[in-house]
Amino acid sequence: MSEMTAVELPLKAIREYCETQPILRLSELPPEYAGWLRPDTEIGFVVVYVPGARVTLLDMAGHEIDLAAIIGKGVSVETAKGLRDGSMERYITGARLIYERKTRD
Repeated sequence: MSEMTAVELPLKAIREYCETQPILRLSELPPEYAGWLRPDTEIGFVVVYVPGARVTLLDMAGHEIDLAAIIGKGVSVETAKGLRDGSMERYITGARLIYERKTRD
């Protein structure tokens, strides 16, 4: 797995944003994944939401807009379930963990 990204990500700002959302885990997909999306997409993320969170497609679109504003590049947010049609499995396994919510004991 490569640690290289298309742009230097502002990890602290991304992690602070995730803390304000029902995001359990956020991972950056490998840069070559963008080729599977629309041409204007620069960075792909796979997100896992907090169990029981009622996240709509509108919420996910908002996360894309917010993350794009933080990063300064186009963003696509996908759920692991949305990517598991078989052809994208290699991208999921190659994803780089960006944020993981700390569990409270």
